[in-house]
Amino acid sequence: MSHPEKFQNLADSAKAQITEITIEELTPLISEGQPLLIDVREESEWNLSHAAGATHLSRGVIELKIEAIAPALDTPIVCYCGGGNRSALVAENLQKMGYTNVKSLIGGFKAWQKADLPVTNSQDQREARASITLRIAEEYRQEPVISRLVSEYGLTINISAAILGENTNSDGWFKLDLVGSQAQIQSALVYLNDLGLEIWSKENHDEGW
Repeated sequence: MSHPEKFQNLADSAKAQITEITIEELTPLISEGQPLLIDVREESEWNLSHAAGATHLSRGVIELKIEAIAPALDTPIVCYCGGGNRSALVAENLQKMGYTNVKSLIGGFKAWQKADLPVTNSQDQREARASITLRIAEEYRQEPVISRLVSEYGLTINISAAILGENTNSDGWFKLDLVGSQAQIQSALVYLNDLGLEIWSKENHDEGW
Protein backbone atom coordinates (compact mmCIF):
# COMPACT_ATOMS: atom_id res chain seq x y z
CA MET A 1 0.00 0.00 0.00
CA SER A 2 1.46 3.35 -1.05
CA HIS A 3 1.22 6.40 1.18
CA PRO A 4 0.84 10.08 0.28
CA GLU A 5 4.19 11.51 -0.73
CA LYS A 6 4.44 14.13 2.03
CA PHE A 7 3.59 11.58 4.72
CA GLN A 8 6.14 9.11 3.37
CA ASN A 9 8.77 11.84 3.28
CA LEU A 10 7.98 12.68 6.90
CA ALA A 11 8.25 9.02 7.92
CA ASP A 12 11.51 8.55 6.01
CA SER A 13 12.94 11.61 7.73
CA ALA A 14 11.98 10.15 11.13
CA LYS A 15 13.56 6.80 10.26
CA ALA A 16 16.85 8.57 9.61
CA GLN A 17 16.79 9.86 13.20
CA ILE A 18 15.81 6.68 15.06
CA THR A 19 16.83 3.05 15.48
CA GLU A 20 14.74 0.42 13.73
CA ILE A 21 14.59 -3.24 14.67
CA THR A 22 13.77 -6.27 12.54
CA ILE A 23 11.35 -8.98 13.60
CA GLU A 24 14.30 -11.41 13.70
CA GLU A 25 16.08 -9.17 16.19
CA LEU A 26 12.94 -8.61 18.26
CA THR A 27 11.81 -12.22 18.63
CA PRO A 28 14.53 -13.38 21.10
CA LEU A 29 14.04 -10.22 23.16
CA ILE A 30 10.32 -10.95 23.48
CA SER A 31 11.08 -14.44 24.79
CA GLU A 32 13.27 -12.86 27.47
CA GLY A 33 10.40 -10.67 28.65
CA GLN A 34 11.58 -7.45 27.10
CA PRO A 35 11.21 -4.86 25.67
CA LEU A 36 7.98 -2.96 26.34
CA LEU A 37 6.00 -3.55 23.13
CA ILE A 38 3.64 -0.70 22.22
CA ASP A 39 0.99 -0.78 19.49
CA VAL A 40 0.59 2.78 18.17
CA ARG A 41 -2.19 2.02 15.67
CA GLU A 42 -5.77 3.28 15.88
CA GLU A 43 -8.14 1.66 18.37
CA SER A 44 -10.15 0.00 15.57
CA GLU A 45 -6.99 -1.73 14.33
CA TRP A 46 -6.02 -2.77 17.85
CA ASN A 47 -9.47 -4.22 18.54
CA LEU A 48 -9.36 -6.31 15.39
CA SER A 49 -6.03 -7.98 16.18
CA HIS A 50 -2.74 -7.12 17.85
CA ALA A 51 0.51 -8.62 19.09
CA ALA A 52 0.03 -10.69 22.24
CA GLY A 53 1.46 -8.91 25.26
CA ALA A 54 1.45 -5.49 23.62
CA THR A 55 0.21 -2.28 25.21
CA HIS A 56 -2.03 0.02 23.20
CA LEU A 57 -1.04 3.70 23.12
CA SER A 58 -2.02 5.14 19.78
CA ARG A 59 -0.09 7.84 17.98
CA GLY A 60 -1.11 11.23 19.37
CA VAL A 61 -2.00 9.68 22.75
CA ILE A 62 1.25 7.95 23.62
CA GLU A 63 3.04 11.23 24.29
CA LEU A 64 0.46 12.01 27.01
CA LYS A 65 0.49 8.61 28.69
CA ILE A 66 3.94 7.10 28.18
CA GLU A 67 5.33 8.41 31.48
CA ALA A 68 2.74 6.40 33.39
CA ILE A 69 3.79 3.11 31.86
CA ALA A 70 7.50 3.84 31.41
CA PRO A 71 8.72 6.33 34.03
CA ALA A 72 12.37 5.44 33.42
CA LEU A 73 13.80 7.10 30.32
CA ASP A 74 16.06 4.11 29.62
CA THR A 75 13.14 1.64 29.45
CA PRO A 76 13.58 -0.64 26.41
CA ILE A 77 10.65 0.19 24.11
CA VAL A 78 9.66 -1.12 20.69
CA CYS A 79 6.81 0.60 18.88
CA TYR A 80 4.91 -0.98 16.01
CA CYS A 81 2.14 0.10 13.65
CA GLY A 82 0.79 -1.53 10.51
CA GLY A 83 3.91 -1.32 8.40
CA GLY A 84 6.57 0.71 10.21
CA ASN A 85 5.90 4.34 9.26
CA ARG A 86 3.69 5.63 12.06
CA SER A 87 5.81 3.85 14.66
CA ALA A 88 8.90 5.63 13.30
CA LEU A 89 7.19 8.97 13.87
CA VAL A 90 6.25 7.93 17.40
CA ALA A 91 9.78 6.70 18.14
CA GLU A 92 11.17 10.05 17.04
CA ASN A 93 8.79 11.89 19.37
CA LEU A 94 9.70 9.66 22.30
CA GLN A 95 13.36 10.37 21.65
CA LYS A 96 12.58 14.08 21.75
CA MET A 97 10.93 13.47 25.15
CA GLY A 98 14.18 11.99 26.42
CA TYR A 99 13.69 8.24 25.95
CA THR A 100 17.04 6.69 25.11
CA ASN A 101 16.19 3.08 24.24
CA VAL A 102 13.26 3.23 21.85
CA LYS A 103 13.04 1.44 18.50
CA SER A 104 10.53 1.07 15.67
CA LEU A 105 9.64 -2.36 14.28
CA ILE A 106 10.43 -2.66 10.58
CA GLY A 107 7.37 -4.01 8.78
CA GLY A 108 5.14 -3.44 11.82
CA PHE A 109 2.28 -5.78 12.62
CA LYS A 110 2.51 -7.30 9.15
CA ALA A 111 6.01 -8.52 9.99
CA TRP A 112 4.76 -9.86 13.34
CA GLN A 113 2.01 -11.86 11.63
CA LYS A 114 4.33 -13.08 8.88
CA ALA A 115 6.69 -14.43 11.56
CA ASP A 116 3.72 -16.37 13.01
CA LEU A 117 4.14 -14.77 16.42
CA PRO A 118 1.18 -14.91 18.84
CA VAL A 119 -1.64 -12.45 18.31
CA THR A 120 -4.73 -11.53 20.29
CA ASN A 121 -8.00 -11.34 18.37
CA SER A 122 -11.22 -9.74 19.53
CA GLN A 123 -12.91 -13.04 18.73
CA ASP A 124 -10.73 -14.94 21.22
CA GLN A 125 -13.23 -16.03 23.87
CA ARG A 126 -10.53 -17.38 26.16
CA GLU A 127 -9.58 -13.88 27.21
CA ALA A 128 -10.68 -12.31 30.46
CA ARG A 129 -11.04 -8.57 30.86
CA ALA A 130 -11.11 -6.20 33.80
CA SER A 131 -11.34 -2.43 34.09
CA ILE A 132 -9.84 -0.81 37.16
CA THR A 133 -9.05 2.64 38.46
CA LEU A 134 -5.67 2.72 40.14
CA ARG A 135 -4.06 5.31 42.39
CA ILE A 136 -0.27 5.18 42.31
CA ALA A 137 0.99 7.02 45.37
CA GLU A 138 3.95 9.36 45.33
CA GLU A 139 6.37 6.77 46.74
CA TYR A 140 5.70 4.44 43.78
CA ARG A 141 5.81 7.00 40.96
CA GLN A 142 9.39 6.05 40.06
CA GLU A 143 8.52 2.34 40.00
CA PRO A 144 7.41 0.77 36.67
CA VAL A 145 4.18 -0.48 38.23
CA ILE A 146 2.08 -0.51 35.06
CA SER A 147 4.82 -1.85 32.79
CA ARG A 148 5.32 -4.78 35.19
CA LEU A 149 1.72 -5.82 34.60
CA VAL A 150 2.82 -6.41 30.99
CA SER A 151 6.37 -7.74 31.43
CA GLU A 152 5.84 -9.92 34.52
CA TYR A 153 2.16 -10.85 34.37
CA GLY A 154 1.65 -11.07 30.60
CA LEU A 155 -1.31 -8.72 30.48
CA THR A 156 -2.30 -6.46 27.64
CA ILE A 157 -2.91 -2.97 29.02
CA ASN A 158 -4.89 -0.06 27.60
CA ILE A 159 -4.60 3.17 29.58
CA SER A 160 -7.98 4.75 28.93
CA ALA A 161 -7.43 7.79 31.17
CA ALA A 162 -4.75 9.30 33.37
CA ILE A 163 -4.55 12.23 35.76
CA LEU A 164 -1.15 13.42 36.95
CA GLY A 165 -0.39 16.24 39.33
CA GLU A 166 1.71 19.21 38.30
CA ASN A 167 4.54 17.69 40.30
CA THR A 168 5.65 14.53 38.47
CA ASN A 169 6.42 12.93 41.84
CA SER A 170 2.87 13.39 43.16
CA ASP A 171 0.08 10.83 43.13
CA GLY A 172 -1.30 9.65 39.80
CA TRP A 173 -4.71 8.20 38.92
CA PHE A 174 -5.10 5.77 36.02
CA LYS A 175 -7.98 3.96 34.37
CA LEU A 176 -6.67 0.66 33.05
CA ASP A 177 -8.29 -1.96 30.85
CA LEU A 178 -6.63 -5.31 31.57
CA VAL A 179 -6.74 -8.18 29.09
CA GLY A 180 -5.34 -11.65 29.74
CA SER A 181 -6.31 -14.95 31.27
CA GLN A 182 -8.30 -14.92 34.50
CA ALA A 183 -5.26 -16.28 36.34
CA GLN A 184 -3.01 -13.53 34.93
CA ILE A 185 -5.46 -10.80 35.93
CA GLN A 186 -5.89 -12.22 39.42
CA SER A 187 -2.12 -12.51 39.93
CA ALA A 188 -1.65 -8.92 38.77
CA LEU A 189 -4.34 -7.66 41.15
CA VAL A 190 -2.64 -9.52 44.01
CA TYR A 191 0.62 -7.77 43.09
CA LEU A 192 -1.09 -4.36 43.12
CA ASN A 193 -2.78 -5.11 46.43
CA ASP A 194 0.51 -6.24 47.94
CA LEU A 195 1.95 -2.83 47.07
CA GLY A 196 -0.86 -1.25 49.05
CA LEU A 197 -2.21 0.68 46.08
CA GLU A 198 -5.82 1.88 45.99
CA ILE A 199 -7.83 -0.03 43.38
CA TRP A 200 -11.43 0.30 42.26
CA SER A 201 -13.11 -2.08 39.86
CA LYS A 202 -15.37 -0.76 37.09
CA GLU A 203 -18.39 -1.99 38.99
CA ASN A 204 -17.46 -0.01 42.10
CA HIS A 205 -16.14 3.17 40.48
CA ASP A 206 -18.23 4.41 37.59
CA GLU A 207 -17.49 8.11 37.91
CA GLY A 208 -16.34 9.67 34.65
CA TRP A 209 -13.21 11.81 34.44
